[in-house]
Amino acid sequence: MSIFKTPARDYDLITTEFVCNKFGLAEFFAENFPRFDLKCANVLDVGCGAGALSIYLAEQFSAKVLAVDLNPQAAACCRKNVEKYNLAKKIAVMEGNFAELYKTLDENSFDLIVSNPPIDADYKFITDSEDFSAMNDSKYKFLTNSWHDERGFDLTDYILLARQNLLAEDGNIVLICCDAEGNPDKYLKNKANRYGCDIKLLCKEKIPVEKLGITFLNRAFVNGYIRLLR
Repeated sequence: MSIFKTPARDYDLITTEFVCNKFGLAEFFAENFPRFDLKCANVLDVGCGAGALSIYLAEQFSAKVLAVDLNPQAAACCRKNVEKYNLAKKIAVMEGNFAELYKTLDENSFDLIVSNPPIDADYKFITDSEDFSAMNDSKYKFLTNSWHDERGFDLTDYILLARQNLLAEDGNIVLICCDAEGNPDKYLKNKANRYGCDIKLLCKEKIPVEKLGITFLNRAFVNGYIRLLR
């Protein structure tokens, strides 16, 4: 169990050794999201992990959420947390590769896509199986931070590609990231330019590294960012 703190309440979320159990970026999002004044009736949570963002938006904003994750253990934890908080009528969980899953979803069906995507990730072989069923500690650490397909596209590429079909006319994308692994400003600017998106810095804040589980960086804080894309 790991605690996910929001201004309104805390959630005790089920995780495993292969699922992130530090929710600093999700807490950063929860602290700031109410002031953005964005529609969130129908939300797509890409890379949902244990379900922190999905649960927050479903319970506190009455959102209907589709939560997607490539990691089967993350999807399983998310389902358990959805059941724990009696949100099965509001949150549906899908396990699989978003690069393919987004093609099966209804057009113009979301007014918000939210994600904590990889930033400046390196190419690495994660598992010996395409479906990520064979995982161990040494391979898991690259599961979210180093996923690329054979073309070199990463999760952010597919989120921005998917927006053309999935976002409602007045919909938005919110990306939550930090500079632990690279330069989010440069990374997201390049992505936005590639896909013709408008990008806005909504907020930036220092986050203690222990809230992200990255104390190996040998520094006390990282810069967290919330970006809005249209």
